[in-house]
Amino acid sequence: MAIPGLLIEYLISGILTLIWLYPLAITCLLQDTTRFLANSSYLPLFIACLYVIGMIIDYIAWLITKPFKNRLRHHVEKRYALELWPNPGRSHIRAAKFAMYAPEIAKESAMRASRDRIARGMIVNSIMATIVYSLLPDTKLHLALPIGVISIIISSLLWGAFEKVSYGFELRAEQAIDEKIEKEKGNP
Repeated sequence: MAIPGLLIEYLISGILTLIWLYPLAITCLLQDTTRFLANSSYLPLFIACLYVIGMIIDYIAWLITKPFKNRLRHHVEKRYALELWPNPGRSHIRAAKFAMYAPEIAKESAMRASRDRIARGMIVNSIMATIVYSLLPDTKLHLALPIGVISIIISSLLWGAFEKVSYGFELRAEQAIDEKIEKEKGNP
C-alpha cells in the first residue's frame, strides 16, 4: 500500500473517532475544547493526532477482526474449492505476485484493502461511540444504545462482506495469473 493510501485511511479512521471523542472531551476533559479547535495554529497538531489515533484504531480493529477474518477466508476458500488455510505469509506472496505480473490487479487489490481497513476501523469507532454515548450524562440511553448496537452490527456486516469479496477477488486473480504464467512457460 502506498503511503498516501495509508495516510488517508488512518486520517479517515481518526476523523471518525471524533464522533465519540469530541463529546467525551467536552464532557470529561476539556470544557474549552471548541476554542482549542477553532484556533487554526493547532490544526497541524490536531491532524497529526488524528492520524496517530487512526493508526491505533486500525490496530485495535485488526486485533478484533483477525479471528473472524480467518474464518471468513476459510469459507471463501471452501467456496472456490481451495485448501490454503492456514497458510501464514500467503497474502504477502500473493501481493508480490500481483506487483510483478499484474500491476493493475495490485492496484485494485490495494484499493479493496483500503476499503476493508476503513470498514474494520468503523467497527471499533461504533463500539466506542456506543459506550461513550451510553455513559454521557445528557444522553438518552433508550436511543443511544439501540442506535449504537445497530451501527456495530451494520459496520461488522459491511466489513465481513467487503472482506469476502476482496479475498475472492484475490484468489481468482491469483489463479488467473498462475494460469498465465504456466501458458507463458509453454505448459498447457
